[in-house]
Amino acid sequence: MEYNYSAGQNEINFKIIVNKKADETFAAAYDRVRNKLAETDGYCPCKIDHNPDTKCMCREFRDCDEEGDCQCGFYTKILRTDKEKESYLTETKFKTGRVGRKSNKEKEEDRKRAQEEKYLIENDEEY
Repeated sequence: MEYNYSAGQNEINFKIIVNKKADETFAAAYDRVRNKLAETDGYCPCKIDHNPDTKCMCREFRDCDEEGDCQCGFYTKILRTDKEKESYLTETKFKTGRVGRKSNKEKEEDRKRAQEEKYLIENDEEY
C-alpha cells in the first residue's frame, strides 16, 4: 500500500513542533512517550492499531484543524502567521517545484537515481 501525503490548507496554516514545556511533570511524561514510541517502532502509543495512519505523528493529529497538543502530548500544533505561511509556500515550492511532500514512488525514484550515480562515480563511468 502506497501512502501519499501532500500539503493541504491544514499544513499551510499550521506548523507542528515537538512539545517542550518547561515543567518537570511534563518532562517525565515526555520521556515516557519517547520510550513508548521506541517500543512500538514509531507508532503512536495512544493508538491500538499499527498502520500508516497511526505512525507518529498520527494522521488524526496532522488532519486536525485546531491548535493544540496531540493525544499523547508529544507534538503541538500552532497557527502560522501570514508571513510564515508565505515563507513556507515559497520554500516548499523552491525545493520541490510544487507545494507538498514527495510521494513514496518519487522518493524511491530518487533513491535509485542516487544509487546509479554512486555506482557510476565509483566505477569512473560517465553519466
